[in-house]
Parts: sequence; C-alpha cells; structure tokens
Amino acid sequence: MRKVYCLAAIVLIGAYLVVGRTFWFAELERQARIGSDPVFSPRLHLARPGQITWKVPRETWGYEQGDAKLSLVLDRVAGLPHSLADRSNLQLRLRVEAYAIPEGGARADRLTRNWYYTTDEPFSEEARLWSSFGGDEIEYGLAGLRVYPLETVFTVVTVTTADPILDKGNPRLKLVGEHDYAVFEHVPMLRALRDGGMVVSLLLLIGLVLLAWRGRTSEGRET
Repeated sequence: MRKVYCLAAIVLIGAYLVVGRTFWFAELERQARIGSDPVFSPRLHLARPGQITWKVPRETWGYEQGDAKLSLVLDRVAGLPHSLADRSNLQLRLRVEAYAIPEGGARADRLTRNWYYTTDEPFSEEARLWSSFGGDEIEYGLAGLRVYPLETVFTVVTVTTADPILDKGNPRLKLVGEHDYAVFEHVPMLRALRDGGMVVSLLLLIGLVLLAWRGRTSEGRET
C-alpha cells in the first residue's frame, strides 16, 4: 500500500507541476508570441511615385484581433548611410490607408487616429512615430490599425515623393500585433526560472519518495 501511495504522489504532484506550467508567465508568453509573429509584404518600389496596395495574408498571420502596428522595414545593406536613422533626413513622402472588408459587409476604415497617430503622412513634420536603426534592419513606423476576425485587411501606401536611396534596401511593409517590446528582455530568464524550477522540483520529489520508500523497506527487513 505504501508503494502505491508513493507512486500516486509522484504522478499527481508531477502532473500538477506540468499542467500549472502553462499558466506561469502566461501573459508574457502571449506578448512574446505576438511580437514574434509579424507578417511582411512583398518588396515595395520607392524609386518612383505610385500607389501600392497590399492584401494582408490573414491565413498565415496568427494575430486574430486587436491593435496592430504598420511599419516600413529595410535591410541594412551597403550604400545606406547612417544618417537615415533620423527620419527628417529622408526624401521619402507617402500617405497610408488601411481598410477591411468584413464577410458580407462594406469597406470599413481601420486606420488608427489618436494622440500618437495624428496623420496619415508618416514622414511629414507633423508625425512623431518610432524609428529603429539597429541589428540587420531599419524600421520606420507608418501607422496603427485595428484588426478584427473574419475580415480581409488591405493597406494602401501612396508614394508622393520617391526615394531611390531607400529603394536599395529591399523595402517591405511589416505588420505586427500590439505588444510590449520589453518582454523579450525578460522572457529567456523567466523561462529558465520556470522550466528549471519545475525540473528541480520533480527531481526532488522523486528523491524524497525514493528515500521514504527505501526507509520503509529497511524497517521491514529489520523487523
């Protein structure tokens, strides 16, 4: 009976730890999943004025609903000067639209307009959007939009002033769900704490059960 109890204790407590693991830091994991799942457009052509319409591939994008950020990304290739880190140095000027077509519905505007997204011309003097000039990519914020399930989403970029220099960087549109960018600094450590702690706890549990089991067996032999 003692052996059955020991085995049952290992199974139940072990199952509790494994199942409970999915709830530890669940919000941080959700934020990390969103940030790790952007979707990119085909290459844009910025060397000449014109209109570019991109149908967002919802079938391959895991973000179902919520706010999202649209940006222009380029590869950091030779020939792109470091001065591009400052948006005011760019020649490029464009307008951005975003709309969706619900199932059986009419076209609906999905462009975000608030205290931060104040204009649909993200390279104008009025705009104060984010820029990133690190790693292998250059990124310029363009707009925010709202995403709902079961909608076909389109973004429209109208290049009003071309920029042959940026065109050399394989420019694409990037769309990613709203998330906390700071989570990527903490997630690796928290994952190690969570998974390492669970493994150590299971090993200690097994060790305690084995000690109790052997102690019980020793007592039986002595008697």
